[in-house]
Amino acid sequence: MSAAESGPRSAITNVTAFQAPSVSNPVAALTVLGAYLRHLRTQQGLTIKQVAPKVHASISKISRIEGGEHSVKDCDVFALLSFYEVTDPEHLEGIRDLLEVSRRDPWWQAFSDVTPGWFRRLIGLEACARCIRTYEWAYVPGLLQTEAYARAIVERGLPPGATAHEVGQRVLLRLTRQLLLKRAGSPDVLALMDESVLRRPYGGPAVMCEQLEYLRDLARRDGINLRFIPYDACMTSVSLTYLAFPPGGLQDLIYLEASDHARYLNKPEEVESYKSQIVRLQQAAASRGKSLELLDAAIARYRA
Repeated sequence: MSAAESGPRSAITNVTAFQAPSVSNPVAALTVLGAYLRHLRTQQGLTIKQVAPKVHASISKISRIEGGEHSVKDCDVFALLSFYEVTDPEHLEGIRDLLEVSRRDPWWQAFSDVTPGWFRRLIGLEACARCIRTYEWAYVPGLLQTEAYARAIVERGLPPGATAHEVGQRVLLRLTRQLLLKRAGSPDVLALMDESVLRRPYGGPAVMCEQLEYLRDLARRDGINLRFIPYDACMTSVSLTYLAFPPGGLQDLIYLEASDHARYLNKPEEVESYKSQIVRLQQAAASRGKSLELLDAAIARYRA
């Protein structure tokens, strides 16, 4: 195959032998695998449009593989590796390790009937993160919700006619996901919330009082930083999460959530842009001490 047929090519021999990072869930494995395949393509100066017909795949399929968005077939991965002229045994062994992990059934598979794929991906990535920075403008972040508050949020968000089983499964998923914060080596969490979160009584006063008391307890734990952004700051109404990972593994990324879909951004310029936005939000937020005062005042209101 000539360079004219496939576009610019560069020798793959200059790439350090691929070592699969230590990942234990399929989402992380697919993300690492996709990032590696994207690295091979861009290093050789090729576009997805140039690669797709050479491996008998669509442009959208290659894009999804590189984005780690869904399970992949071994034959598709090795077709790409062959096209990129990857023959180093260490490279190939690392890829086989990732493919093996990608085929495992994670714990959240039991909730697949009530959880969209884009959200299951977030759960898998959270499990690998060393730091989670999140901003919510409407309610307490899911990682920090009590059972009663979570149930009120779930019931509010589901369409009329949702079954009790569906509600229960969604709440159980949310609570099981929170075990992440109780394990050894749990990620540090910075949770930024609009002050209006304190004024939205999901589930009623008793439920809100319990939720805010739980937040107060969490705020006193090492590794968890809760801050409230005053009304007058009026920063943004977009919920966003920044996930940072240990060196040598996954690339840091941004998660943006809407009511029925989500976006994952990992291009360096996009990540830096949203990281800067989180920094601005943190700068606008009340101090940790003042945030605790706001919590205490809100708890007193709901108790009255």
